[in-house]
Amino acid sequence: MQADSGPIPLALVKSKGGDATVLSIGMERVAYVLGTQIGLPIPETQLAEIGGAPSSIQRWIAGCKTHRQLPQVPAMTKVRNEHILPLAALFDVWMGNTDRRDANLAYEPHPPGCRPAMAVECRLWLIDHNQCGLWPGDKFAGCRPDSTPALEEIDGSLIDVAEGRIAALMPPEMRMALRQAQGENRLRLLDLIANVKDDEISDPVHEVPDAYFSSSERDATITFLQARRDILCTVLSKFW
Repeated sequence: MQADSGPIPLALVKSKGGDATVLSIGMERVAYVLGTQIGLPIPETQLAEIGGAPSSIQRWIAGCKTHRQLPQVPAMTKVRNEHILPLAALFDVWMGNTDRRDANLAYEPHPPGCRPAMAVECRLWLIDHNQCGLWPGDKFAGCRPDSTPALEEIDGSLIDVAEGRIAALMPPEMRMALRQAQGENRLRLLDLIANVKDDEISDPVHEVPDAYFSSSERDATITFLQARRDILCTVLSKFW
């Protein structure tokens, strides 16, 4: 979506195609609700039909740069909310997000609305959460990329390769922020997610329209996110 006055993006629209399935598009909204609930900066994300196709619509961050582009804009190398990196990394572990590439971190010039070259610092936003939850299916034992695990087989765990991919694709400072959070600091992070109640997980999943989730996918997504929350400490101990 663009403004009528010119080619200024107003929103990032994602529809089925390429690396996105309808299931994965629905997860964009679920991740937004759960992430903002624990205090993470994720741009407002809604679901709606665009051109007859179920889509996600995420607010565009004006003037944003990706993690890879930051060194090209010295004025934006100071990240004002860098303290959220450990929690952001833990959120990806909880969600089973196997695609936290540097392109999926957006940095907004600060003060808001200024051009990147005029910024004095920047603010980090987390974008692109379509590989959270059940998709792609091959993060689960015995599943193909286009399949989902049976409800009775979901225990919150992923195959070792997928667990490793979550960390490997993160920018190094994000990955190390979680690895270096030990002792009481790590426990505080875990508590933020452990305190998310079952209904606080199930409600945003149930709110996703049927065009995105089948009944079985809805139940499996809730089961996975609740089970993954409950074994998160074990996952960190083994892989982080």
